[in-house]
Amino acid sequence: MFFSVAALALSAAASTTARVDAVPVPATSSALRVSAALNEEVWRLAAPVEAFRQREPKDGGEPSQRTEFRVAYDAFNLFV
Repeated sequence: MFFSVAALALSAAASTTARVDAVPVPATSSALRVSAALNEEVWRLAAPVEAFRQREPKDGGEPSQRTEFRVAYDAFNLFV
């Protein structure tokens, strides 16, 4: 399953940067424990998305802090 993440990951004004329009999202059949630890197998399978751009002080510039997100889902929930 693929979810559009371009609005979350990239600034529309940054036309010279690579776009991320979709990411693969792994399904899990086991229950995920919602915690700060990402030590479950599904998080190792989920590809990290790191294509963020900053808006201040330079729109479209490299971010000053490293940021990433991962997405997974089961029959009832979407985990971000």
